[in-house]
Amino acid sequence: MASKAVQLDTFNFFLIGVSLVAAIYFPFELFILAYAILGPLHYVTEINWLDKKGYFIKRKNHAWILVFLTAIIAIPYMLWEIGSLKEVLDESHWLYQLKSIAATFALTALVTAIAMVFTKNLKMVLLTAVITFTAGLFLENVLFFAVVIGGLLPTIIHVFLFTILFMLYGAMKNKSKVGYASVLFIVLVPLIIYYLPIEARGFSVDPYFSETFNASKLYNINWATGWILGVFEQNPRYPMTSEIAIRIQVFIAFAYTYHYLNWFSKTTVIGWHKIITKKKLFLILAIWIVSLSIYFYNYLMGFLILVFLSYLHVLMEFPLNVHSVKEIGKGIAGGFKKQST
Repeated sequence: MASKAVQLDTFNFFLIGVSLVAAIYFPFELFILAYAILGPLHYVTEINWLDKKGYFIKRKNHAWILVFLTAIIAIPYMLWEIGSLKEVLDESHWLYQLKSIAATFALTALVTAIAMVFTKNLKMVLLTAVITFTAGLFLENVLFFAVVIGGLLPTIIHVFLFTILFMLYGAMKNKSKVGYASVLFIVLVPLIIYYLPIEARGFSVDPYFSETFNASKLYNINWATGWILGVFEQNPRYPMTSEIAIRIQVFIAFAYTYHYLNWFSKTTVIGWHKIITKKKLFLILAIWIVSLSIYFYNYLMGFLILVFLSYLHVLMEFPLNVHSVKEIGKGIAGGFKKQST
């Protein structure tokens, strides 16, 4: 197992480099294709694995709370963004009202997931959800809260920060020097991108990818990232091919692509492929093929239809993220104890 872990860490070090190079040369194209091709397969295989692991919570059936919160976040957004409905509904409609407090529901899911990791008591879990939801409502008008929790938590924080934590947990567990090197490499990626000799002059994006990027509003991820860094104004409309926008897009394309590749590379260590039954395999492949077909037919349609599945895998992973942080904390505390004795 230790040998497999080292081999995997070495392969992942290579994947970080490949993902970065591909993102540098094709920042928009790579992101859009990876999101549509690798994304859906990642969602269904990870959810299946998490289900077999009991979602890393004290009581598996408590996960239905996260399913409910996913529906509350994803379905109003999906329905509101459907063109014909959006044209006839106004901002007083309940769909818009639910959509406008999506960040509060996301915060509720995160804090409730933390509670699920530590307690079996359903009353405590529900009380945590109610208190968090109430507190979140008071923060809805704070732009920082909306951007970080509503915009970055299910996107950049999920695909980049949580991936780093998962990698660090694996490196500490296997005591892998190559694993630590991979963690250092991915941490340095934003710095590498910052110093890249990128010029906006002469940079162009294929019209299909440009139109797809705008139609699906994937630019909101870029804007949220840029705003938190202090390089974009409050208005999310910005020059897509400006130098800073290109650098941010390189980072986003890298983060998403490597996040997916990292998951698929872990088959030999965590063995998520071994727990897929023949029936589940057929279902997973069917969902993936249908997803690819919809994306190929109409990218925006595919994006909207798969919003629920995308959000579901993010929220269902929260307990695993909490578990990783907890184990990393234990490892660091254990190291301090050894040094002090």
